[in-house]
Amino acid sequence: MNTHNINVNTATPESPKTWVKTPESVYFTRKTAALAELAKIEGDMMVYCALERLGIDDEDPHESACVPLIAHNRIGELAAMGAIDSPAVYEMVIAVDAMINELDPAVSPDALPSLKEFQAAAGEKKAQCLAEILERLKPFSVDVWGQMEFPEEYCSYETYWTSSSMHLGRAWTISAALEMVSAAWIKGEWNPREEGRDYYDEDQGRDFGPVSFKPSLIVISDEKGKTVLTGNAADLSWNEHVTDPAEIARVKAVQEELLDNARFESGWDNYETARQLRSKAKEMGKGIVDNAWQGHAEVTAALAGFIHPVLVHLSEEWDDGEYEAMLTDSL
Repeated sequence: MNTHNINVNTATPESPKTWVKTPESVYFTRKTAALAELAKIEGDMMVYCALERLGIDDEDPHESACVPLIAHNRIGELAAMGAIDSPAVYEMVIAVDAMINELDPAVSPDALPSLKEFQAAAGEKKAQCLAEILERLKPFSVDVWGQMEFPEEYCSYETYWTSSSMHLGRAWTISAALEMVSAAWIKGEWNPREEGRDYYDEDQGRDFGPVSFKPSLIVISDEKGKTVLTGNAADLSWNEHVTDPAEIARVKAVQEELLDNARFESGWDNYETARQLRSKAKEMGKGIVDNAWQGHAEVTAALAGFIHPVLVHLSEEWDDGEYEAMLTDSL
């Protein structure tokens, strides 16, 4: 799949008609849904404001107390999408904000920007939103599992390790996913910190984000979360699919036994032993992928076309004779 448009089947499987999912169509759907929800919230708030003016207690005080915050968050979401870009939308937002201040002034203490200010920022925010949607439309996800290091909560100079994963990105094809991993592997770029995320804890007065990451298992999955292919992060080798049903059943049975033992050890606070058992179970199943991807032609083609980055580097540095000799010696 190498297009930014995704064909989606319509309701009846026998129908030949399809509709094309694009970042623009997804954005329009989300914007419409967000505006419809805010319009509904506006109606609810009108009722709550009227009841408050009349001195009538609401039947569900908890719900009415939460509505101002929900409304404020929805306005924030629309602003982040660049969706407050017309007089009609701005008029509704202003009306809702006024009712927020009537019901709970503490929720929205600051005055809203003007329509011109919203419009000036809308283009950039919409472009960013479209880029994020485009990334999520890519069908293949690349994640790396391993051990992540975090700072200790009660000791500023000590750290601890825990099993975790980091997301490398998404790709349109399996081949592109392999290249993404290859680029990270050759540079040793395993940065576990999410871009744009703030890890600073104001109460503790320090950063509690991950310190480092030791990669172990590479997992490529499809848009439904089904495993497509796995690889070893140490040497960037790809695991051959296990296709024999009997072998798959045997491995899964052993995995379940290991996980049962891990749960037992955790119950006795033997956390390191439990971690090792879970790690062993994951390692055993690295060749087992979803049935739909076992021996799939696209996986086979991607692996056939994959060139290990070390070989690429050597071929660029050595002359033809040295490169051929290296390949011969490795056979």
